Amino acid sequence: MNNNSNSNNSKPKQPVINNTCLPTNNNNNNINNNTNQSLFTILIKNKYIFNIILGYCKYSQDVISYNYFELPIRFICKIKRFDIFDEKWKKSMIDQNTVQCDINLVLDIDEQAVIEFLVNNTSFERFCMVWNYFYPILRHKQELIDHSNLSLSRLHSEILVYVLKANGADHRILDVILTNYKPDKYLNSTSIFYALAYRGCIATFELVLKQFPLIVKEIKFLIGVMIECCKFKNNDLAKHIYATLLFDKDVSFEVGDYTENVLEYMLESGADLELSKLPPKNLSSIPFILNNSFDSGVLELDYQEASMLGNKQLLDYMISLDCEIRSYLILTNVPNVEILELFMEKFPRLNWDLDRQFELSIKNNKPIVQYLHQRGFKFCSYALDANYDTLEFILSNYCLPTFNETEFTNNYHKDIRIVKLLYHYYGPSVMTQFSLINGVYSGNLEIVKFFLTNGIGIVNQFLLEISIFNPPIYYYLLDNLNGYDSTLLREHMKKYIRFNGHQFILRAIESLNYAALDLIREQTGVFCLLEFSSAHSFKVKNLLIPNIYKAILQGHQDCIKRGITLLPELSELIEFGLKNTNIKFLRFLVDIIKNVYPGHQVHLDVSKVLGKSMIDRSFLEIYPVLNRKFLKDDLHENQNTRILNFISATKDSSSNGGNGGGNGANKNWLKHNLKKAFPFLNK
Repeated sequence: MNNNSNSNNSKPKQPVINNTCLPTNNNNNNINNNTNQSLFTILIKNKYIFNIILGYCKYSQDVISYNYFELPIRFICKIKRFDIFDEKWKKSMIDQNTVQCDINLVLDIDEQAVIEFLVNNTSFERFCMVWNYFYPILRHKQELIDHSNLSLSRLHSEILVYVLKANGADHRILDVILTNYKPDKYLNSTSIFYALAYRGCIATFELVLKQFPLIVKEIKFLIGVMIECCKFKNNDLAKHIYATLLFDKDVSFEVGDYTENVLEYMLESGADLELSKLPPKNLSSIPFILNNSFDSGVLELDYQEASMLGNKQLLDYMISLDCEIRSYLILTNVPNVEILELFMEKFPRLNWDLDRQFELSIKNNKPIVQYLHQRGFKFCSYALDANYDTLEFILSNYCLPTFNETEFTNNYHKDIRIVKLLYHYYGPSVMTQFSLINGVYSGNLEIVKFFLTNGIGIVNQFLLEISIFNPPIYYYLLDNLNGYDSTLLREHMKKYIRFNGHQFILRAIESLNYAALDLIREQTGVFCLLEFSSAHSFKVKNLLIPNIYKAILQGHQDCIKRGITLLPELSELIEFGLKNTNIKFLRFLVDIIKNVYPGHQVHLDVSKVLGKSMIDRSFLEIYPVLNRKFLKDDLHENQNTRILNFISATKDSSSNGGNGGGNGANKNWLKHNLKKAFPFLNK
């Protein structure tokens, strides 16, 4: 940054940013009164300084995150931030007379990005702006599977479904699709019409219906579409289907499938309504059911489901229709005392003491437990697995069931207070190795320490094997090994972890267990976790999380000292990053290859990954480390002219040394040739 002297020598020098002087310090700490811009605004408007600041911005290393320039199009569309989409798209449309092009303006657009666009975009203008680029991507993907005309019709049906899912989309988008991309009249009809039910637009329904004239004869199918409409509360479309296509048909309608609004409409029209099950599938029909009578015939009454709803009025109605004398009733979720009182009043013959499923369901509900205690309910061992407050009430009132640790699955092994409370009332004699095992499974170190300190259970091979994913417990157990076989057991665990290393690493990645990854590395003595298996085995979404891939690749530079090369594994990871268009991940891998394997080139069949997709931003990141000869052969074979144009435009730039992207820098060769290679960068 240059410093310019002020004309008044008595005043301090001021730094110049974009030719705007900013005071470095004054008494009132205010910006010069001659400017209305704040310091923050001035800094942000300065592109150079802004990019430096952006590079230092902190973001979570424990999630897949992006800065503005790295935001994938698929992600932008998914969260419906089309203001960002429009801005990035327009910035990428560089004027042909521009001699400079920023790599940050190049976009990554693949099949998933196009699908996310179709299901979320509502603007016709935006659709027209991008569709000529997007459609070939989908078509190429389908052609890889099947070249037949039937396959193309299937693709068009799928496109129609995607567009229909964009609730509130401009109907002109649908006009374009139906006019120029005819769907198959038989394929995907269910998906198409269920998407219409989700959208709920009558005009759209009629427009699509013209393409499927035979559907009007499918009565059951149309009823299914009506039911789908009611699921999404699109009552107007449901009533339209009934009035125009089903009104004069000899068919009955299940009351529980529709909303109250639609049922009232059909009742006024004289529809044949029947009721076969309570509670109904569509809960919004309950008020209608309670206010009307039906010729129900055989009526299924599901008290279990009704109890979970907690609707006392519905339960009263169901009981009034129940002609069966019940001696047994399964209830596994009673929400409150009021519902329980209703059941006990209406079904006095039931022996509640014998129903363990019922006790399992209410053991954590203290008000219900208190109510049952007042009525003399006899608790069994399941009650001892209740939460702390409920358990304290049970034990303090001398309701001491038999202690059976094998029946405890919820709270006992997770709360040290519960363990100590039960230990106080029952003593250590009833607690065995089983309690210690489940304490290890729960991952509660405090509970494990309590059991071992009080002589409950012993450390053995099985305990160590199940504690690998909880390193604090694992190392505590190792420190408490006793006996002549402790050394043998330590050696066994190292061999055990090494033998199952691939499986354990994958599980740790999926659960974001960084401590387990460190444990595996420490216990096996490997430099890098990629030594365990092919990188292909670790290709799960969480691998794109910065702290995960840094943990997996930790120590990679030390592998060289042992004569171990990770280039094949790094190539597989690059392919994975390319498919997921994760710039940060790709840049990390490219830096490793440049720094640890200088001069080496990756042989990657990029054309298979790219297809007709415009994964150009990601490609530019990995281009510096690719084997150019094999790359050009692959691209020629797959006729990927866009990338070939890029290579051709840059082949004479000998000064670049093969270095292109990398940290988003604007290399000279890139500035002059990007817009020649990628047509979508030109207006």
